[in-house]
Amino acid sequence: MRSQLRAAVDGRGPCRPDSEVTERLRELVRPHVESFDWFVKEGLDEGVESLEPEEFESAAGSRIKLWLLEAKLYAPKSDTRKDQDLFPSECRRRGGSYTGQLRVTLRYTVDDGPPLDFDRAVGQLPVMVRSCACHLHSLSAPQLVHRREERHELGGYFISNGDGRNLRPLARAIRLLIVPRRNHVTGIVRPSFRNRGPLFTPYATVIRCANSDQCSLTVGLHLLSSGSARLRITISKNEFFLPVVLVLRALRDSSDREVYERATGGDGDDSFVADRVLEALLYDFGQPLATRKHCLGFLGRQFRAMLRRPPWESDEQVGALLLRRQVFIHLQHREERDRGEAKWELLMLMLQRLYALAAGRVKEDNPDSLEVLLPGHLWAMMVREQLGGWVRAVANAVKRELAKPSPALPTDEKMIASALRMATSAAEPGKALGYFVATGNLRSESGLDLQQTAGFTIVAERLNYWRAQLLARLALGHVHVHAVTRPRRVRRRFLAHFRSIHRGAFFAQLRTTTVRKLLPDQWGFLCPVHTPDGSPCGLLSHLAAPCSVQPRFAEIRSYLLPHLSAAGVALLPLGGGLPTAHYMPVLIDGEVVGFVHNDAAPHAASLLRRLKVCGATPPDPAAPLQPPPTIASLEIALILPGGSRRPPALYLAAGPARPLRPVLNVSLGRTELIGPLEQTTLRVSYGADDEGRAEASHAEVTPHNMLSLIASLTPFCDFNQSPRNMYQCQMGKQTMGVPFHAVGQRSETKAYHLHTPQSPVVRQQSLPPSPPISPSRRSRRLDEYPLGTNAVIAVISYTGYDMEDAMIVNKASYDRGFAHASVRTTVEVNLNKLKTKGEPPHHRFGNLKPPEPPDDAPPTTPPRLGVDGLPEVGQLLKDGDPICAVLDLATSKHELRYHKSSGGESGGAAVVEEVRVVGGDGDWQEGGRDAPVAFIRLRYNRNPIPGDKFSSRHGQKGTCPLGVLSRLWPAEDMPFTESGITPDILFNPHGFPSRMTIGTLSSLELRGARAPKAGAAHGVTQDATPFQFSDKHRAVDYFGEQLRAAGFSYHGTEPMYSGLYGTEMEVQIFVGVVYYQRLRHMVSDKHQVRSRGPVNTLTKQPVHGRKMSRDGPRLGEMERDALLAHGVAYLVHDRLFHCSDEARALVCTRCGSLLAPMMRPPEGALSGPASRETLCRACGDGGAVDAIALPYVFLYLTNELAAMNVKVKLDTRSTAALK
Repeated sequence: MRSQLRAAVDGRGPCRPDSEVTERLRELVRPHVESFDWFVKEGLDEGVESLEPEEFESAAGSRIKLWLLEAKLYAPKSDTRKDQDLFPSECRRRGGSYTGQLRVTLRYTVDDGPPLDFDRAVGQLPVMVRSCACHLHSLSAPQLVHRREERHELGGYFISNGDGRNLRPLARAIRLLIVPRRNHVTGIVRPSFRNRGPLFTPYATVIRCANSDQCSLTVGLHLLSSGSARLRITISKNEFFLPVVLVLRALRDSSDREVYERATGGDGDDSFVADRVLEALLYDFGQPLATRKHCLGFLGRQFRAMLRRPPWESDEQVGALLLRRQVFIHLQHREERDRGEAKWELLMLMLQRLYALAAGRVKEDNPDSLEVLLPGHLWAMMVREQLGGWVRAVANAVKRELAKPSPALPTDEKMIASALRMATSAAEPGKALGYFVATGNLRSESGLDLQQTAGFTIVAERLNYWRAQLLARLALGHVHVHAVTRPRRVRRRFLAHFRSIHRGAFFAQLRTTTVRKLLPDQWGFLCPVHTPDGSPCGLLSHLAAPCSVQPRFAEIRSYLLPHLSAAGVALLPLGGGLPTAHYMPVLIDGEVVGFVHNDAAPHAASLLRRLKVCGATPPDPAAPLQPPPTIASLEIALILPGGSRRPPALYLAAGPARPLRPVLNVSLGRTELIGPLEQTTLRVSYGADDEGRAEASHAEVTPHNMLSLIASLTPFCDFNQSPRNMYQCQMGKQTMGVPFHAVGQRSETKAYHLHTPQSPVVRQQSLPPSPPISPSRRSRRLDEYPLGTNAVIAVISYTGYDMEDAMIVNKASYDRGFAHASVRTTVEVNLNKLKTKGEPPHHRFGNLKPPEPPDDAPPTTPPRLGVDGLPEVGQLLKDGDPICAVLDLATSKHELRYHKSSGGESGGAAVVEEVRVVGGDGDWQEGGRDAPVAFIRLRYNRNPIPGDKFSSRHGQKGTCPLGVLSRLWPAEDMPFTESGITPDILFNPHGFPSRMTIGTLSSLELRGARAPKAGAAHGVTQDATPFQFSDKHRAVDYFGEQLRAAGFSYHGTEPMYSGLYGTEMEVQIFVGVVYYQRLRHMVSDKHQVRSRGPVNTLTKQPVHGRKMSRDGPRLGEMERDALLAHGVAYLVHDRLFHCSDEARALVCTRCGSLLAPMMRPPEGALSGPASRETLCRACGDGGAVDAIALPYVFLYLTNELAAMNVKVKLDTRSTAALK
């Protein structure tokens, strides 16, 4: 057995170059970076092109027109050194934001005369790290190190220092958001639609239209009780409802007969639809609106003021502009004639589905269909709106200049330049976007068709790293081990920010669980495990590991039309009059292109799928079939009429922001990318043992493809209770490790570093297995950023201190450095906050006072500081020691700043690692603008002390109980095995049943600890990928044979001897190896208590959290258990009762009621409180009413239960009776 295991790891797979592995890692943040690249290269130009010109007439009668000609974002440049590139590392060290200049070209004409072009800078725009506008975009790993960056910097975030007053820059990422599927008609039934008006019904069809510049508008069609319908459009957050017949006539010339026949689908006998269509056609508008020209003129007169159009434009032009800008904007790319035809067809389709929904022939659609709002797309929407606001501000400034008593000529360049300066000062796009990145709050006039205004950005913390070779494999879904065996681990918490996706803050306020469910179209795209507990549960999800999002649009319409025609699709306009009872529509990205017979639709979909997966068949059958790049991501969703009661249609989509995931096409034997809507029309089996695999059209590549990056890294997670897997996803992001290597170049507020980390013996690998790499090569390549320590653990109740989750740590292991760590913080001393507004700064760091007559000897301040007023590098600072001295040059007075920290084992002492001073150039008497800013990086030693938290990789936390580390349980008192092995950790077996962590007990301790135990014995790493074992292939047999071959017990148990008595324990004790993680939750940061402070107004209990209570957290469950373990019951009673919510209440000892007793009201005005008596309203007298002390929250509970018609009765006894 040993030789077989040795032979299994002697393979030598080819090593991929470092650049290729880094490229695989960039797949994890590719949606962020590539979407921002799209904005820089394409989105900015498309947004500028889509802006309408501003036109107005001056007082002198001149027609002035101005519009943006182009806009360009430049790479960041240094503001201190002219024409020198600015890199992110310098922004981190100087406390600045990483921004690039945004320049625009404004074209200005008067009476259609010669144009005047003005090139202006409109602010500094935040630039995403590693995007094409960043100087790190094309740098290799050695070049990144030369630029003081991490060797494997992935980017995808912004560097922002907020409003500039806080010079501690933060990495902020724009979070992914779930938005309704673009260009897809959805039927919705909501009772709230009745509130739109007196005739509105709950039925509506809605479509979210997204243009090529990613700006979106939602259009709804609402059914009225009279039978007509109203089209809802939104302009500047104001809703308007237009009669559907009016819009149909305005889009193109159409007769009432054509509208009637198309709306009824050629079935005039359908009275439900026919009566309602006739009612809509007979609507009286108060004036003749029979032709398209009349309808456009009517719309133009109604919306001229809202659209701010000049008086020389006709009503027909304004009406056409309204339809172009507000109705189905995703069809803007068509020619004017084709555009009206395409919009007419789509509106007719919405009307047909609205009547079908009201008649109950189709069911309501899911409004939460999955689509991702990418950061670059949101950025493009905001920049477009800000640039439009800037152009309007320029127009208003020109109007004010021309409205002066003695105005300049409209073509005066000085006047125009002054207007440009005023507009930039009032509406600078760079400030608005910088504020958005720093706060996550959206300031928008239109709302950008979003349901929330806050929570768009998050702080991308670098708390730890994780194994990047696994993340790269998981990102691709099917990469072999030898392709990703270079030494990379990626930030686990850091990467989780880029893979997280949120439904929006709006849904958190809804009192329903519908939005929190994992729907069928989201399976495989969103992880069912990786979601936090509490209020965001189900709202904050994470993309599955192999899920990818395409940021760019793939133009396929012209490519698909010939293939659709050959497959039997009747293209428009020929197929427009076909009966809908036998023909279903064919849509390409929300555009109706034709109709296909219901019986021919499966054949057409099959041909398109073969074209998608295999590409066009070449003349030579032996030639390889490669899918065209523009169609490989095509989504083909065929919904047939039948039991599903969904509107039948053939949907084809290749737009951006669609999540895609790989599955195996069974019939073609190739991997295919499918989308969420497409998935609901396919039969996908989860594995080879699926009972329905014979009928399946597709199969999962691997069963664990449904898991996210973080959830996939839990060893043997298929043996755990589901909540424990959820907890591990959260704990894994709170683990101490090695967050980065460029420590000297970072300025994080707080960073945690583990001193003695190790590589886990049990790790996840890809399936199917590929030739592995030898342990020696793997150890050299995979251990740059470890997160824990391999600890020998014994499952035994040995001391009495290890109750529940508590654990005993060996003193010798502690002395060798087990879980030793340090915390690095950066203290910022910004002297700019001391200066008065409008005056030059006059504060400097210094430890010498200026000469004062008549004594020229400069006296000094505390000697622990240097001459520059700052501490020396390597100096030990204790609590209360001066950390810097600030000299006021105007008054010649010193001000000392002192070091403050929270106790801990080191007594709050910190070591000065770095002192960095930026700014402060120039003499204050000569008007120097900036005062110096000091960044002092401190290091706190945080070795484990009683109360610190640890965790296995199965979501099972443990704490060090009081006095167990080195003083109470030295190595000679610990139990030991026959071979002399003394465990590092003793874990109480009582902690397993309550947590149901079978993955820890069975797969970790019987496999995950047996597995590393066997792996350590044979010198191999063990595969912990989930779903690889079954009843036929049991893990206990697989690892048991390995243990038996190594000379251990088949089940991993061993006899142990007491370290106190030297006798053998009469029980088989499991001993194995577990990879333990130390969490960042340390008692040194949380040991504060208080006796008084703020309380909750509802329960009268102390509020939780250090920030809320100011003095410390309240006594919690674990603290209570620790006190009870030491027998201090009266102390627990004092903390949880007297110092919490003690209250005096009246109780009737006869009926046991807490609510019936009351104080009898005074009979006269002179009656004082002493004369008042008690009364029980239930018994009629107060003879049995007594006062007792009990928690106030119990009174609150009694009242809540009474509101639910539940009576609470107390059984009370007197103290004398008890004695």
